[in-house]
Amino acid sequence: FPVPQQELRCLSLAQRVRGVPEIVESGETERGTFMVMPVLWACLANVLQRLDHDGLGGRMSWEAAKSLGRMLVKTLQGIHAKGVVHCDVKPENVMLRRGACVTPYLVDFGRARRTDPNL
Repeated sequence: FPVPQQELRCLSLAQRVRGVPEIVESGETERGTFMVMPVLWACLANVLQRLDHDGLGGRMSWEAAKSLGRMLVKTLQGIHAKGVVHCDVKPENVMLRRGACVTPYLVDFGRARRTDPNL
């Protein structure tokens, strides 16, 4: 907080793409633009760090990595189809949500850019 307008615009364009957090609310205050998103479970970078601490070398199983990777590729395809390029994909910008299965969410659209500036 405050959230840059470019980040809010890019994230708004990417709404309804699976793996992009929903903007619950956004608005303006005297301190700038804000947005509210759902609470997610854990950051992928922290999960990998925990696996390293637990003696697993910071690695998840091949099946888990493949599953998360496929979901992230689908998310990237979805945001690209909406005219947005994330520009900062890294474990620190992948949040996980627990449910029937662990779902990755791409966060931090601060460096994202629109493929068409008129969008």
